[in-house]
Amino acid sequence: MKVRIVGGGTGHLGATRYKIEWLIIKSDVNTQDGIDPDTDTDTLIEYRPEKDSAMRRGQEIFTTTNNLCWKVVTLTKQIVVWLSEEQLLATWKDTEEQTEILTDDDYALYLSAKKEL
Repeated sequence: MKVRIVGGGTGHLGATRYKIEWLIIKSDVNTQDGIDPDTDTDTLIEYRPEKDSAMRRGQEIFTTTNNLCWKVVTLTKQIVVWLSEEQLLATWKDTEEQTEILTDDDYALYLSAKKEL
């Protein structure tokens, strides 16, 4: 069923996408004294329609971002769910499916595991 999605656009109930999220340390922060995640970082988010492209982009972000906070890029599967059925209004909701990119090899390991299935 086609619905309006909060934040703009339309889509189908049950559609999925992947949220890519990472934090960067602001350039003016002195990391020697430690960081406060609330004031010393910026959260960046991108979306991809499929897990393969999300993993590829997440790995690219991990390997090219010099000021990556906590050396992690997180991918979360999202699904379109009802917000107001009467108004045919829906929203993207995070699912429990989450993948963390923590090393330079995570995308390669993901591809390798897919081939074994």
